[in-house]
Amino acid sequence: MKKSGRVYALFETTAFRPQAIAMRRIYEAGGFGQLAYTEGEYFHPSDPNWKSIGSYKGWRIGLPPQYYPTHSNGFYTCVTHGHFTEVSCVGTTSDHPVYKERKNPYGNPFHSEVAFFKTSDGGSARMTVAWGLPGYHGELGRCFGTMGCFRNDRFAGDSSIVKNLKLIRAGLPPGVKNNGHHGGSHPYLTDDFLRAILVPGHKVCVDVATALNTTVSGVYAHLSALKGGETLKVPFFSF
Repeated sequence: MKKSGRVYALFETTAFRPQAIAMRRIYEAGGFGQLAYTEGEYFHPSDPNWKSIGSYKGWRIGLPPQYYPTHSNGFYTCVTHGHFTEVSCVGTTSDHPVYKERKNPYGNPFHSEVAFFKTSDGGSARMTVAWGLPGYHGELGRCFGTMGCFRNDRFAGDSSIVKNLKLIRAGLPPGVKNNGHHGGSHPYLTDDFLRAILVPGHKVCVDVATALNTTVSGVYAHLSALKGGETLKVPFFSF
């Protein structure tokens, strides 16, 4: 950060999932052309009281889905380092008292929310966060541009643009294993952070601005859902 001279990094796992790394490198190489549309999805079915996962003072109970937007929104913000400009969001309600009677700390009636964004590069994005839709669990992202798209872990476009790109993740320091949860992203987040401290000129992927542009947009998405899908301006941050 500028005033302190310290390094800040949000350890958002989506940034170093294999999909996001591939899309980021393709984007930076110009392989998408003009990016027109991005999708991000985070499905985490759970009972309304989140009995299967403990949470400090029950913070997960009734949590508005778009208050946890990083695993979906990150497939745009951590790929392009752009931001969202407007949002309209639709929430899905439930008969369970946690939602119907809003028996949660947030007064939240929605178990799932789908946000439709305008993006800073003139495109659009659909970002879904779902607690109450069983049948699938996971995080997925896709990018569609005028020169190609990335979906199903494959790039479809001009292969000459990306043939020299290493779409797999870079090597880790000796003794650090490439494994773990969230797509094996944990060691890469740590490596990225330490490099920013030790290597002059290295910038962390999810710095203060990217962290805020990823998360604050989710707050406005939930507010839009509470307003029946009203389109709201989303503030953006740069440092």
